[in-house]
Amino acid sequence: MIIPINPYANQDLTVMLSGQKCQITIKQKSTGVFIDVTANNVLMIQGQICIDRVPVLFSDYRGFIGTLQFEDTQGKEAPICTGFGTRWQLAYYA
Repeated sequence: MIIPINPYANQDLTVMLSGQKCQITIKQKSTGVFIDVTANNVLMIQGQICIDRVPVLFSDYRGFIGTLQFEDTQGKEAPICTGFGTRWQLAYYA
């Protein structure tokens, strides 16, 4: 599943993933893109740097169901906010 994101430096999303109500915060900083994820009001990960095809959350981490990662559709570079939703997609695998 591709989670819709916009080409903005900072954004908050709420999405249902395998029955989990997830709050996702994405922040572009000078050192990269970072992500916070809360599932069912439990903080799963905070301040995790995002790298192409490297899961920011693994299946069963702290009870999280599935895997969440950024994917570069045109290469293998780390995400940049200006390409969110087109070049860089946020993917969820159950």
